[in-house]
Amino acid sequence: MFALVKSLENCSNNVQGILQRLVKDTNVETLTPEKIDKLGEALTELTVSQVSSMSNDTVNQTVLSLGKIKKWSRGQRKILIRKIKSLHDTFTAKDLKQLNSLMAGLNTMDFEKMNGSELLDTMEDKAVAESSKELESLQKRSIVNSILRSVKVSSALQKLPESLISEVPLNELQNAGDDVVTLDFLSQSKPWKTGQAIALIGHIKDKLNNTENIGKLKDAVKGIGCKLISSLKAEVVRSLARNPRAMAEQIRCSAARFFKVQKSANPDYFSSLTADKIEQLPAPYLLFEPSIDDLNLIPQALCSNVLELLSQTNITVLPRVAARRTALLGYAKDCLKMTASSLTEDQGNSLGPLVCAFSADEVKNINDAVFPEIMDQLRQCGRFEGKKKEALRNKIISIYS
Repeated sequence: MFALVKSLENCSNNVQGILQRLVKDTNVETLTPEKIDKLGEALTELTVSQVSSMSNDTVNQTVLSLGKIKKWSRGQRKILIRKIKSLHDTFTAKDLKQLNSLMAGLNTMDFEKMNGSELLDTMEDKAVAESSKELESLQKRSIVNSILRSVKVSSALQKLPESLISEVPLNELQNAGDDVVTLDFLSQSKPWKTGQAIALIGHIKDKLNNTENIGKLKDAVKGIGCKLISSLKAEVVRSLARNPRAMAEQIRCSAARFFKVQKSANPDYFSSLTADKIEQLPAPYLLFEPSIDDLNLIPQALCSNVLELLSQTNITVLPRVAARRTALLGYAKDCLKMTASSLTEDQGNSLGPLVCAFSADEVKNINDAVFPEIMDQLRQCGRFEGKKKEALRNKIISIYS
C-alpha cells in the first residue's frame, strides 16, 4: 500500500478519492513511526476520529515527521497537539521548529507563555516562518504580543516574517525609532495594513516632497493621506499617482490637487492643452478628475488623445454604479461621434475599458460583428450583474450558438 500511496501523491490528476479509500481502512492504532514516514501527506486523509485514535506515544515519537506534513486540517492539528501535550506541559519557542505545520494547533496562551526573544529568533527559521502563514489572526497577534513584551519594536521589525508584520500594534509603530523606520525600510515590500502604513509614514513625511523618494515606497505608500498629498509639489503628486500600489482614494486626491494647481496657475489650462502635455498626464487621474465640463474645454481635435490615456486605466477602481463611469463613456461617445449600434472595431479599441460602462440596452445594440472584437476588454471589467449580465449572456449565445 505504501508504494501505491507514494505513486498517487506524484500524480497530477485528482486522486484524493483514491487516497481517502486507501487510508480509510488503515488501523491507526497499529501505526508505527516507520509507517507514518511512508504514508506522509496521505495521513491528512484520515478522519478526525481516526486521528483521535492514534497512540499518544506514537504521535510524540513522530512529531518531526508529522510536522513536515503541510495539509493537515485545523481540527487534525488541534487533536495532534493535544496528544503531544499529554507528555509536555508547556511548549517553548524552540519547540516550534519541531512542530512546524502543527504549530497552528496551539492556542493563544501557548504562544503567550513563550519567551519573546527566543520566539523572535525562532521566527527567522524559514520553515517556521512558512508555517506561521497558516495561523489565525488571534494566534499571530499573541506571538507578536509575546515578542514585544521582551523585545523593542525596532528590533522586532527587522526580524518578523511577513505573515506576522500586519499584527504589530499601531502605538508600537508610532513609537518605533526614526533610525529604524527609514525610507529604505519602507521601500521593502511588506503587507502593512492601512492604519499601520499611516503610522509609519509619520516617521518620514518630511522626506516625501521628492519624486525619487516617493517613488521608492512600496506597501507603505497607502499611508499617505489626502491632507499630506495637498502639501506636496505637483510633480511629486504625479509620481505618487504612478505608484502601482497607490489606492483609488489617493489617486482621486492626487488628481484633485494636481488640476487645482494647474487651473490656479493658468485659468485657461484645459483649453491650452497640447497633445504633448496630455501625454504627460498620469492616466489614472482621468478616472476621477477633471470634471466633464473641464474635459470639454480641451480642443475637440485632441479628445482622441484623452481617450488614449483613458484606455490605459483600470476602470474597475470606480464603483459599478459610479456616475463617473457613465459620464466618461458619454464624453468618449461624443468624441468618437458614435452610439452603441454604430460602434466599429476601431472605435471599440479606442474606448478601451470604457466598454465596461455600456448599459444593458447598449450591449444589446452592439453590432454582432463588432462584439467579438471587444470581448477581451469586457473580460477585464470584473463581475457583471442584473440586466447587463443577462444582456451579455444573450449576446454571446446569439453570436456563438
